[in-house]
Amino acid sequence: MSTLDLPATKPRRRFSLAPMIDLVLLVLIFFMLTARFATDGGVSMTTFGADAPYTGPPRLVEIASGGITLNRRPLPRDAVAGALARLMQSPDDAVLIRPVGDVALQQLVSVLIDLEEAGFSALRVVE
Repeated sequence: MSTLDLPATKPRRRFSLAPMIDLVLLVLIFFMLTARFATDGGVSMTTFGADAPYTGPPRLVEIASGGITLNRRPLPRDAVAGALARLMQSPDDAVLIRPVGDVALQQLVSVLIDLEEAGFSALRVVE
């Protein structure tokens, strides 16, 4: 009998993940560098100091967890802009806004946006 000359079995090649990981990281870096993130509209804030003295009648809006007051008089949120307009000589007059206690940041921002949409341009947040 003759023996068959079968080819020797080749050892299996191990699959390497290193090139695929390199490619994924390069693609990730590419997308991170070329991405443009959307910017939401913000509330414009200006500083209030010695260069901008406070003039006119008192205009202090206090925001607390229990409600909103204008010059210590409680008001509903939708009535603040109208009551504040009667105290303004011009839309550029300063309006002081003070959060009191544990008021949520969202409540403060909502009032700022309401007043900015009503045309008040000099909103100052104080402690």
